[in-house]
Amino acid sequence: MFYVQLLKTEKPYFQEVVNGKKNFEIRRNDRDYITGDYIQLLEVEPVDEHLHRYTGRFVCAVIGFVTNYQQQAGFVVFSLLDISEVKYFDNPTNNRLMH
Repeated sequence: MFYVQLLKTEKPYFQEVVNGKKNFEIRRNDRDYITGDYIQLLEVEPVDEHLHRYTGRFVCAVIGFVTNYQQQAGFVVFSLLDISEVKYFDNPTNNRLMH
């Protein structure tokens, strides 16, 4: 079974995905990522040292190859396939704060 994973992504890294320069993610493997899972990268920007705010922009992609080779314990790297164009939340809660 494939899942849809929602992942917060800080603004500079998100923009590199949008620009086509970054087609991978390194993440703590707390969700058991597998090839074929769908992800939404949600752009966030810092408000202060502990809080981030959604910008409202996101992209969708499919997880390709997944490996923990040469990663810190508990982390994986996976490729991003079929990255969508930037989309925008049409929701007034898109600026909510989160840790």
